Amino acid sequence: TYLDQKNKFTKTKFEENSIFYHLFNELNSDEFTSMISKITEIKDICGDHELFGGGLHQSINGAFLNVHVDYNYHPTTKYHRRCNLIIYLNKNWKDEYGGSLELWDKNMTKCEQKLSPKFNNMVVFNTNDYSFHGHPDPLNCPENINRKSIALYYYSNGRPKNEISRIHGTLFRNGPGILERDNQWVHHPFDGDGMITAVKFINGQASLTNKFVRTKGFQEEEKKNKFIYRGVFGTQKK
Repeated sequence: TYLDQKNKFTKTKFEENSIFYHLFNELNSDEFTSMISKITEIKDICGDHELFGGGLHQSINGAFLNVHVDYNYHPTTKYHRRCNLIIYLNKNWKDEYGGSLELWDKNMTKCEQKLSPKFNNMVVFNTNDYSFHGHPDPLNCPENINRKSIALYYYSNGRPKNEISRIHGTLFRNGPGILERDNQWVHHPFDGDGMITAVKFINGQASLTNKFVRTKGFQEEEKKNKFIYRGVFGTQKK
């Protein structure tokens, strides 16, 4: 998505008996989650072998992740998401590359702490309705260097009543936007210019943002206000 993040890639499936297969099993084990429970003082924490939203993360030059709060329920188990663990894997990382994790105050008025993504740095932090975090400034690193991390999210079957809120998260949709240019309509909606739409649900309210996928072809057609390229479903150029 290019609304709240850019140039970020994830991997959650690993070959059996590979290093990462065993690593994520260990980080989701009862022994390790018990240690996380002691650190955070959150009772009965459990891991997530699906690695929903977690796993290996990699971001390339220009990548960013806007300051946000995370989804609060696991889509399968419906357990409450309680804390995040991130381990950074970036040797020889320079401060000038950016990419520091920012932890913001509950009113999202200022950044309270920053953590460099340098090799072997690790952070564990609670997740709730005001745990705002991200790295909003685009990475400025060489093309042969990227920002890598391991991410795990931990859950519990319940949480304190004062922390329970409605399900929140973001629904993304990629579909047709502009269907007409200079009085010429597309023959099929799928020939329309692509638009990414995001609907965010938080505190019982919904907000919508959208943005066109600004490809080279889109920008040419936008400038000339006419279809230049034939659509897949039969729309002819004018």
